[in-house]
Amino acid sequence: WCASVEEELNEFAYDAAQAGLSYSLDVVPGGLQLFVSGFSDKLPTLLEIVARKMREVSEVKPGTFAIVRDRAERDLQNLALKQRPCDLAARKARELQHSLTFTVEDRRAALQAMNASALDGESARLLDECRVEALVTGNVTAADAAAIAGLAGGALQSAREPEALPVRAEMELPPGYTVWHIDGTNKEERNNNVRLEMQLPLDSDNYVYTALLVRILNPKFFENLRTKQQLGYIVQLGSLEGDCLLSVACTVQTEYPTEY
Repeated sequence: WCASVEEELNEFAYDAAQAGLSYSLDVVPGGLQLFVSGFSDKLPTLLEIVARKMREVSEVKPGTFAIVRDRAERDLQNLALKQRPCDLAARKARELQHSLTFTVEDRRAALQAMNASALDGESARLLDECRVEALVTGNVTAADAAAIAGLAGGALQSAREPEALPVRAEMELPPGYTVWHIDGTNKEERNNNVRLEMQLPLDSDNYVYTALLVRILNPKFFENLRTKQQLGYIVQLGSLEGDCLLSVACTVQTEYPTEY
């Protein structure tokens, strides 16, 4: 549905880009995210036009649906069958740990069973009962921000807030360690991947300590595993901030067997 709205606004989006404005409409865990940017004097106009289009798209034209469905099918097929081992491991870890994440395989199956008529009335289903939150940054005052938020809410015409919002939860890994073996999906891929994640409670102290730890260890991690041991071309150490937890993630993509 989001892609269909964007497709319907393609011509307008091009003109907006020539004027230094841009927007995107995406699905995020638990809702939709509309992002607009550019010169502040014209941003409210862009926001209102896109928000009104979201409300007005009560059905999707078959031609528009065919375009966006084909594009989405190719994207999901590449994710399902042609991801690098390191990206596949990261995606599977994310799908396992986050409550509002759907697997690529499930999304692909749902898309294949869908037609244009399945999106009839989607705008009403999504927007009749929704909560609008706005973050406004840049060359604006508090009054400007309040007016922009009100403009978005008015254009979307939400009748009421939902009684409950989707719960964004993150799975805490069990004590000790868990080893998860996943078969690759790309038959032509010769590499394997090992990914190690260590979780920490999410608070300001742990955030700073983890960032410092990663900065200190990252050069040594790369030097030892990539340069000296030559385990693989992709060797990464980083920190991840989730909904409830922090993680330190270590990745080695290698031609060696994972047991090595």
